[in-house]
Order: sequence, then structure tokens, then C-alpha cells
Amino acid sequence: MRKNNDYEEVVGYRGKSLGDKVFEGILVFILILVAISMLYPFIYVLAISLNDPADTELGGIWLYPRVLSFESYKLIFQEGDLFTATLVSVARTVLGTFLTVMVSSMFAYLFTRKEFLLYKPLKAFFFFAMFFGGGGLIPTYILYLNLGLYNNFLVYIIPYIINLWYVVLFRTYFMSVPAELLEAARIDGAHDLKVFFRILVPVSKPIYATVALYSAVMQWNSYRDTLYYTTKPG
Repeated sequence: MRKNNDYEEVVGYRGKSLGDKVFEGILVFILILVAISMLYPFIYVLAISLNDPADTELGGIWLYPRVLSFESYKLIFQEGDLFTATLVSVARTVLGTFLTVMVSSMFAYLFTRKEFLLYKPLKAFFFFAMFFGGGGLIPTYILYLNLGLYNNFLVYIIPYIINLWYVVLFRTYFMSVPAELLEAARIDGAHDLKVFFRILVPVSKPIYATVALYSAVMQWNSYRDTLYYTTKPG
């Protein structure tokens, strides 16, 4: 019995006081409310989608369909371009995310090499473009039209290959990697591509995962490029 008491004293266990229990209860209650607030929109949309469209106009749908109907789903799956649209969305998300992450990170690596001949002018030019770039919808439309990107799948890929905000994130992370690690690889005869892919990329997995998530969400949610720069349904 004494042994158990000694163990409880070592680990600091004294049992939960009433205040601790009340605090944990309040915390659990708040987390349940947060979970419900995040889950409810999905439940609401599902209930609306399964309800009769005419009945939905009357309102009053909260948690479950009042008049069960699958007409909305029939209408969607009867649309012949649904599969093509889904395929395009998946393809642009996968391919666009991969290219954006890889090219932006390689571009960021360039800005960690101060001995690069064009380091300062390129840095000034591209970071100026980051804050003052854009040009508006009409010049962008004309540019894409002249480049042959109008009604072209590449309009989802090429404009996003280098994202200067992602370049800043990559460069900041790369600068935190010990320079001695990269210098040791160069002393052993590794060229820049080998240093980048064999040394820098493996130790930078957190920033790659973060930027990949940002890029994938941006690609999947993007609709303006389809709205402005395409007219073909497929």
C-alpha cells in the first residue's frame, strides 16, 4: 500500500479536485458546441439536398428532409459533363499542386544562394511583383488569349506554377536549415540539384506539406479561371 502511495507522490497524483472536474466539464461542453457548429452546415446541406425542391422553398428544414426526394441527385447525375468536370478538378488539383510546390521551392532555393549572379535584381523584381503585380482582369484575359491559354487546360496550371508567397515561405524555411549541412554535401562533390533533392527536400518535409495543403485547397476551390477563361463545357 505504501508503494502505491509513493508512486502517486512521485507522479504528482492527488486526485482531481472539484474545480478541476468543473473546468474539464466546461471545456468538454465548449468543444462539443464547436464540433456541432462545424458539423451542422454539412447536415443542413444534406437535408436540403434530400428534400423535395418545391417543399424546400417553404423553409423550415433544419436537421432532416421533410419530404424525402432524390430529384436533385437525379438531375446532377443526368448531367453528362459531371464526370468530365470532376476529372478536370482532380487533375488540376493533383498536377497543379505538385508543380506549384516543386517549382516554387526550387525558385526559393535560388534566393538562398547569394553568390548567384542575378540574385539581387531577380529578388527585387519578383518581390516587387508580389506586392504590386496583378494587372487586372482585362489585361490578364488578353495575355492568356495571346498565349493560347484560353480554353486550354494549362490555364489552370501555368499561372500558378510560381506563387511568390509560397516562395517566401520556402525561402524562410530553407534559411533555417544549418548551412554546414549543405556545405558538407558540396564539399563531397554534390552539385546544386543533388543538394536540393537529396539534402534540402528531405529535411524540409513540414514546409512542403504545409504549402501542398495551401495549394491543393486553392486549386480545388478555384472557379474564377473557369468562369473567365473557358467557354467549352468539357
